[in-house]
Amino acid sequence: FPSHDIGAVVIYHAPHKVNGKIPDNLYYIGHDPYAQDGLGNSLGAAYVMVNPNKFTNPDDIIVASYIGRPGSQDDYNKILFDLAEYYNAKIGFENDRGEIVPFAKRTKKLNWLKGEFEMPLNRELQSKRNRVYGMHMTPARKAQGEIYIRDWLNEKRFQKEDGTFVTNVNLIYDLGLIRELIKYSLS
Repeated sequence: FPSHDIGAVVIYHAPHKVNGKIPDNLYYIGHDPYAQDGLGNSLGAAYVMVNPNKFTNPDDIIVASYIGRPGSQDDYNKILFDLAEYYNAKIGFENDRGEIVPFAKRTKKLNWLKGEFEMPLNRELQSKRNRVYGMHMTPARKAQGEIYIRDWLNEKRFQKEDGTFVTNVNLIYDLGLIRELIKYSLS
């Protein structure tokens, strides 16, 4: 039933520092907002990922998450931007819902938002809307995103002594995300 769910930030790996600073572009946040304040079934979800890099091992994994729906979008966004600052990470998001841009403007935190991005390798998926930040989603982009997620989940990370492979899905420690992936694959 609809309710407020404050949720909790979960940190699996603290940010890596080089000479006391977190390198730019080492981390990024994938943020899936909910549409409006008030009671609802949808939760906001933010996953902090570490880009492939020469500093950390492992890389290209989820290092922190926040899933919740506190009393207001401002409360959610404060937590989201705190994560961005903690990891020196830009926030990528679906730019047709939520209040992330107005919040960033009010709090002078636009610098944490990822500029509007495209899928440049595929002309059919280009759909820039001049919204300055985030990504405009279309059914074709969503379908391509599902392929990217599937491929990432199945990517082999290393081989165990018994000959079996550990894949990215084996390195996800977020039970809620695992449940969502299972539900999604069954629908």
